[in-house]
Amino acid sequence: MANSNLIFNYPRNTVPSSHLPAPAPRCAWRHAALRHGLLVFALLLPAAARAAGPEPEHAPGGTSANRPLCTENSTADAPISPGLLPAQPGGTTGEGRVRRATMPERSIPFPAAPAAQRDAPSPQPDFLFGRPRISFGLRGLWHRARAGSDFYDFVNEELFAPRSPDDDHNNPDHGHLNFDAPGISLDFGYGVNSRLDVRIGVDHAMSVNESELRNYIGSDGLPYTQVTQLSQTDIRTELAFALAPRGRAIGQYTWIPSRVVPYVGAGLSFVRHDLSQQGEFVDEIGYFEDTFASKGWGTGVHLFGGVDVRMTRHAFINLEARHVEASAGLGDDFAGFDPLDLGGLRISAGVRFVF
Repeated sequence: MANSNLIFNYPRNTVPSSHLPAPAPRCAWRHAALRHGLLVFALLLPAAARAAGPEPEHAPGGTSANRPLCTENSTADAPISPGLLPAQPGGTTGEGRVRRATMPERSIPFPAAPAAQRDAPSPQPDFLFGRPRISFGLRGLWHRARAGSDFYDFVNEELFAPRSPDDDHNNPDHGHLNFDAPGISLDFGYGVNSRLDVRIGVDHAMSVNESELRNYIGSDGLPYTQVTQLSQTDIRTELAFALAPRGRAIGQYTWIPSRVVPYVGAGLSFVRHDLSQQGEFVDEIGYFEDTFASKGWGTGVHLFGGVDVRMTRHAFINLEARHVEASAGLGDDFAGFDPLDLGGLRISAGVRFVF
């Protein structure tokens, strides 16, 4: 009875030792630690697998194909291809938009220019860097002699230059000497303004005529023959006025030449003549051989007109017609004749360069 009384005298909130659970085995804490370790390992295993995955492939040029595409220099969001981002937990592929996504500067190759384009020379500009001042003209000319003085009348009466088999020695209208001649023309010019040029130039032309005495035949039945040469050198000064502006200025250093520029002008001529006749002649005494010559200067004026047609920035095709009024006195071998007419029409064509 004493033992039962002791049992009922325990405090209400206590439990007798006979009702406590049996002590845990000595290795129970090891099992608990192992279970916690396995749980942590299971949670870390996916991340470790991703970290130990295969190395990314490298793009050509040494850049990685999985190089990060984000930079803080971009100003807009850009879509990223799913293949460029690693798989996300939960099966996602990383689709969506990445903030400020741009390619790094060194990963954007610039297309190389074709070799032909790199080697091609730069085109020349179709303008000048200022209004041209200096011009140089080179032309071939044809001098159509007026032959208006008495010397020409005399030689056509006494001398015969056959032009065709039908020409008659006794017909004064047949076999006239022809003093038309080819030549060359040069000039240099300075542009006072876009329309007015001051020029100095020189023309040279020479004619050669083979002839026979019109009314005489030698005892051997052959005609008396001669050679008549007349050369003219015209040194001229002139003013040329363009009927249209020679070009237009754009800004301070750009000058665009006009395509077509017609012009007119006038000037002074200083003409040197060189006349000679060499061959067989007959006078009241008889037959003789001799040479007659005359050289000298004459003065005159000329009027002209032409057109310049642009080919390039510096070169123009030039066409010109010039009428000359000039004469010069003859030497002693031609005493008694009037001053020699050196006038006529000179038509020329060539090229003009401007600088």
